[in-house]
Amino acid sequence: MIILLLLGTFFTIYASKTSTTDLVVNGGFEDGMKGWELGPPPLARGGVDIVRTVSRTGSHSLRLTGGGVGFLQKLDPVSIFPSMQLGFYTLLNASGGGKEPQALFHLYFLPTTNGPTYYVDITVTPDNTEDLAAVFEPNPGVDIGGIYLQFNREPENSWVHISVDISKLMERYLPDFFDPHINRIMLESAEGGKVYFDDISLNATNFVDLQSIYLSCHYFLYNTTGKTVSQLLGYSVVITACVSLYHRWRGKRAQTQR
Repeated sequence: MIILLLLGTFFTIYASKTSTTDLVVNGGFEDGMKGWELGPPPLARGGVDIVRTVSRTGSHSLRLTGGGVGFLQKLDPVSIFPSMQLGFYTLLNASGGGKEPQALFHLYFLPTTNGPTYYVDITVTPDNTEDLAAVFEPNPGVDIGGIYLQFNREPENSWVHISVDISKLMERYLPDFFDPHINRIMLESAEGGKVYFDDISLNATNFVDLQSIYLSCHYFLYNTTGKTVSQLLGYSVVITACVSLYHRWRGKRAQTQR
């Protein structure tokens, strides 16, 4: 009954009113560096330019030249639940046969209460190999952990669209981290060549009402502890039903023997 009640509340909240907001300011770089700033040294040791010569939409894009270049935007912390969708476009140019360019996209999260800091790292390469995913488990007070994704796309010199459902990603790989909040994104270039970014968006959907109830249900249903409790409750229901059937069978058998 408790599980059914939780599920009923869960779906009732899903049907309630929601609002969706793009957290990224000037994601198409049409307003120059508005909302953006250079990353901390030694990251910003290459070239960072807002250019008009290459763009996917509009008339501008961000160009990072050379490895170690950083460009970041600080965000007002927002929960990734119930839904947060990341999208961006990148174009890789080897610049005359130099080192293979790589686009790096980082999402940083505020730590949970008394918990570790963690992140989502996305790498885009011009390779034609299988995409990769890896998880680095964070330990409170010891390590910074997170999720690493690598998208290998061909060819160079064409816009590549990357889309990631951040909420589902966290539910799948780090379910024990309750209600994470993104507070910063950072763009980088690795190796060499030129890396372009355009049309960056981070669409967060939140409940207008009942957010705390939803998060409590989500924690119970997806967190490892919650799953264990749910399983124990499920087992107890099954055991209770079996015991009840056994006693009814014994009672009927006793009446028959009389």
